Amino acid sequence: MVLSRARPLILTAVFTGCNLPQAVAGIYGGGRYPVRMMMIKTELIHPALIGALAKCGHKTQVLIADSNYAVVTNAPRQAEVVYLNLSPGVLPAPLILEKLLSCINVEQATMMACPAGFTNTVVAEYQQLLPAGCPLVYLPREGFYCQVKSEQTLLVIASGEQRRFANLLLTVAPV
Repeated sequence: MVLSRARPLILTAVFTGCNLPQAVAGIYGGGRYPVRMMMIKTELIHPALIGALAKCGHKTQVLIADSNYAVVTNAPRQAEVVYLNLSPGVLPAPLILEKLLSCINVEQATMMACPAGFTNTVVAEYQQLLPAGCPLVYLPREGFYCQVKSEQTLLVIASGEQRRFANLLLTVAPV
């Protein structure tokens, strides 16, 4: 048995009340053992996102990066990077924010300050989605990069958002 398949089989055996050979027979052999599936009922079902969010605690930071953000060079090494940038415009950052907010509380949002004269259209969408009273803080470019690179950032989500300056750094609030 390949190691990558061992964990799901063991979890299946635990959740269904059968032993490991029964789980193998039920999943891979169409065997005689019924396997009950556990289904997630939240709006967010992406396994890597759920796992990374489960590791977050109070004051942990989560970055939703636009498609211009260099997620490899401008994120801490310990951060988990989840790539949701399927194609230009897909998935948009506001949709990702909406789904994240169904799983976590946010006490602060931080964005990179835009150059003078630049109209950032994504801000209004973020403000509609963020909880009432959640401050939206703006940092200069280098200050934003430093904040993202801190050891508090555990999750970086690469979106397909094409609008410039749409990066949003969320600080997780307690439940």
